[in-house]
Amino acid sequence: MFLTSLMHRDDLFDITLRWLNNDPREDDGRRLSEIFLFESAVSAPIVQDIMLNLFGRLYGERLSVERVQYKDALRARLIEGIPRFPPRVQDLVAAYQASP
Repeated sequence: MFLTSLMHRDDLFDITLRWLNNDPREDDGRRLSEIFLFESAVSAPIVQDIMLNLFGRLYGERLSVERVQYKDALRARLIEGIPRFPPRVQDLVAAYQASP
């Protein structure tokens, strides 16, 4: 979850600000749990559907979603999905693939 999430942004910001100032409230943990549960159950599917439809129209093809749990898997999928790289990116990809 990011602080830029669509719902509860103000609550998340307030909690984060309090924690960074070493001033947590007793109910912050419970509120965070409620927000995480709500965000993942409600916001994610709705936003995902909207974005898939929008990008599908923009790019003229059906997009899919894949859950990635590890950074290496994400990097591999990003590399696979880009048709052409500028020279600098080619160097970065080669360096990564040589030593992931």
